[in-house]
Amino acid sequence: MKQHIYVLLVVFMITGAGAQEYISLKTAPFMIENSSFHVEQVLDKRNDAFLGTVKNLDGDKVRLQLQEGAAKAVQKFIDVSLPFSENTSPVRIEIKALEVTKSRINEAEITARAHVTLAFLIKKEGVWQEQFTISHNEDQIFTVSIFALFNDENIFKTHEKRIRAALEYCLHAFAENYQTEPTTVNLSHFSKKLPGEEIRPQIDNWYNLITFRQLLTSQYYEGWAVGYTGFADSNKGFIVPYEISFEQYSVKSDKVREQGYNFVDSYILRPGLYGYKKIIPGVYASIGANVPFGLETLEDLDDDRSLNFVIGLGASQGIKVIPWKNLGVVLGIDFFQQIKTSRVFDSEIGLELILGINF
Repeated sequence: MKQHIYVLLVVFMITGAGAQEYISLKTAPFMIENSSFHVEQVLDKRNDAFLGTVKNLDGDKVRLQLQEGAAKAVQKFIDVSLPFSENTSPVRIEIKALEVTKSRINEAEITARAHVTLAFLIKKEGVWQEQFTISHNEDQIFTVSIFALFNDENIFKTHEKRIRAALEYCLHAFAENYQTEPTTVNLSHFSKKLPGEEIRPQIDNWYNLITFRQLLTSQYYEGWAVGYTGFADSNKGFIVPYEISFEQYSVKSDKVREQGYNFVDSYILRPGLYGYKKIIPGVYASIGANVPFGLETLEDLDDDRSLNFVIGLGASQGIKVIPWKNLGVVLGIDFFQQIKTSRVFDSEIGLELILGINF
């Protein structure tokens, strides 16, 4: 039994090690106007030494780290542009946050972000005291398809560049406001940021949903639909998703003969404008308006077939449940109403069951 446990531990350690990857921070020099200080020491005060979980060049999810560790890598990067001199004052830097993320912001764009928070300390009466805390988000936007069929290679290759840019921003901000003897301004809680900029790591909160809808009840029809929904999750206000579906419906057998047909089938696309409201995490109320259009195929009792172009207006109200995002489960139910240019039934109400996955 113990041997089995040891084997499992070894496998776990190997798997965990294989899930890590390193990037090297380039020591490219940058221009800085106020070079009256040098950075004596960089300390990593983060609880987690990793930069985040990302997709590498092979498409595998890995935990990313800086080669040699964040403190040493950042120290080397800074020393090239702010070398030690007897004429410069010593400064210490504490890394409070350093991470990379990416987030789908709409159906056509992904934002890749490097987030940095640095505390700058100066020595007063033999004691290191914090003078500034500076945070910055360095963002880059990448164009994608609405279905997220996107190669993360370009994002992975440019993480290092965004980290350097974020560090440079913080150092420039410190240099512009650096004073050895601050008097009139309380600098201990200073945070340098652009007006209106949100200083926090960006999380990946985009949902891609592939759903299958089955009619539970309807006045006249039976059938199914498949659809795609993409939206950026939010705890405030209405979420406006991108949503489209393809549907196949048939008039119920007992109703179709009453209208003088052997069968009436409909093939419909349904783009629309929808709104979601988060009730609790993982549960969303939905409301929408849509414009169904497509073809209706008909065969009368004499076996003569015909086509009819269908267009209409629809509305829906429902509940969608995404209980565990990482497991990819989507559940829901929709109550719908619609009118359309059908040759048989031009109005309809019904209830649909929704099953699907998210990724």
